Amino acid sequence: MAAPPVEHKAKGKGTEMRKALEKINEWSLNGASLRVNRCAAKVADSVTMEMRYQSYVARGAPEWLCAMLEDDKQGR
Repeated sequence: MAAPPVEHKAKGKGTEMRKALEKINEWSLNGASLRVNRCAAKVADSVTMEMRYQSYVARGAPEWLCAMLEDDKQGR
């Protein structure tokens, strides 16, 4: 039997998150453009597409991520 698609696994998480947030007095949710948040987007892609389920902290970050973080640090 094949694993369910990623979309199916995420279905209903918004409702679950909303219920959890209702219990918190003050909270906010802010969006960021892909350009600004490119490291997070690439890490998410890497986890799902490359099946990197073990933490980058435990395994060490891939070279592309180190280079991207350095570029961000330098303002490139």
